[in-house]
Amino acid sequence: MSYGMDLSCTDGLEVSRYVTGVELVGQALYRRLITPRGTLTGGAQEQAYGFDLPGLIGSNPTESLIASLPARIRSECLKDPRVLDVSVSVFVEKTSQVTSSLTITIEATLQSEDETFSLSILSTGVSARLLGITS
Repeated sequence: MSYGMDLSCTDGLEVSRYVTGVELVGQALYRRLITPRGTLTGGAQEQAYGFDLPGLIGSNPTESLIASLPARIRSECLKDPRVLDVSVSVFVEKTSQVTSSLTITIEATLQSEDETFSLSILSTGVSARLLGITS
């Protein structure tokens, strides 16, 4: 199944590089998870876009927040109509007494059920970084 083609965009737009397939959808999910909700202009759909993972986690996430992340991230990813199913795991590493880093792994199945990919995100403090998209 074709999911279109677009310019590569993770933390910034790469005007000389196009992506397709699972990489396109993986980048879209990453952007959805790092974008603060309500920051896109447009109608109701744009106002409901975004999760703000870095802002939500902060530098010292609570245990209850960490426990709720898989379900919340899954729910956000399923808003993309190209995604059929998602499973999420969160690994926490204490980097100091007051900060933690979280590695979030998302396993996604696309509408064309034979296409799956893994998306890994590292969140440290109030930033997030895409570690990779693999199919």
